[in-house]
Amino acid sequence: RLHAGLDAGMVEEIKGLIESGVKAEDLIYYGLEYKFVTLYAIGRISYDEMVHDLETAIHQFAKRQMTWFRGMEKRGTKIHWLPFDMDDEELARYQKFAKRVAAAIKRAFPCRKVAQVVLGLEVPHAHIHLIPMQSEADADFRREKLKLSEEEFQAIADKILNEFK
Repeated sequence: RLHAGLDAGMVEEIKGLIESGVKAEDLIYYGLEYKFVTLYAIGRISYDEMVHDLETAIHQFAKRQMTWFRGMEKRGTKIHWLPFDMDDEELARYQKFAKRVAAAIKRAFPCRKVAQVVLGLEVPHAHIHLIPMQSEADADFRREKLKLSEEEFQAIADKILNEFK
């Protein structure tokens, strides 16, 4: 997968982000690929070091996550590897729940729409992101992350929960 991403233009994409004004020091926090490709793009490591270090980091990360998931399963938590190991009815239940949460988000934070983005790259899992949007730019994961206090996060969660029906 790594080599396919590199062949598909991952380095050029990240160089383009840097040239467009995205700070390299921000990119390194977006994920393993971003970290090592950014270090290569700004000249801190060689291409061969980038590939070797990234392969090693991905392997280590995947092992840690799989150990964590196996521990959850041993403690009785059913892990769903969205969406590919789920039957259609089970996947539909997740989507219906995401739809209810999206409606609560829209009531709590009036917006044009709530987008759904499903991501899961390093190991077979996924995160469902529900994003209140006024424009497509609001779903740009390259944008600087908001820095909120724990109290601000809790206030947002409470506001969504109050709208959840």
